[in-house]
Amino acid sequence: MRYWKGDAAFEVPCPKCGHAVELFKDESSARCTGCGHRFKNPQIDLACAQWCAFAEQCLGFAPQRETSVNLGEGALASRLIQAVKEQFHGNQDRITHALVVFQHAKELIAREGGDPRVVFAAALLLEIEKSSPEGQPVGQPHQTAQAEKVLRQIGFPDDVLRRTCDVIRSCLGEATLDELECRIVGDAHRLTDMVAEGAGGNPEKLAKIIRDELKTDSAKTRARNLFGV
Repeated sequence: MRYWKGDAAFEVPCPKCGHAVELFKDESSARCTGCGHRFKNPQIDLACAQWCAFAEQCLGFAPQRETSVNLGEGALASRLIQAVKEQFHGNQDRITHALVVFQHAKELIAREGGDPRVVFAAALLLEIEKSSPEGQPVGQPHQTAQAEKVLRQIGFPDDVLRRTCDVIRSCLGEATLDELECRIVGDAHRLTDMVAEGAGGNPEKLAKIIRDELKTDSAKTRARNLFGV
């Protein structure tokens, strides 16, 4: 902890109610003070504890060793989240929405599989692309210009960039893409909207959404857990 900087503590929205919850970067989970829901830390970073031989003596437990792929995913997610924050210039509602979607997507991909680069990027950047940019011709296919700009700045390979933008366009209803990554991103957004809509207050409507609108088994299970059904 002596080497920690100002970003060691941060706030994330509760995936169930959206209430801000403060975490330290080495905490594996937290309980929301608003609704009591416990959830995993979406930005956990154990830093040197991932490789240090004395990690167990330092922390009191031996953290799971991350592969270089997983460490890359964490760095990728951080850059994408920062891009979303910069894009919305302090619009906390939209930032919170994007972060909650990201948390759902992270949980779903851990259970369903898929390409995390595509899922993380599409889940976060879809919020940017929801509204057609100024000057976008009505009725014309969405060009995903903002998402492409962010992905190029981060250094996405062309093929991954193209797949990510295809998922975004499909989630916007402008294409039909039957791929796992598309189903995960769509489900992550629907789960977020379900909470915002108060779907739990109408059991029949909730059951219909779970049955007809969610595409992955993991999302159906997550919805039942979120709403206690």
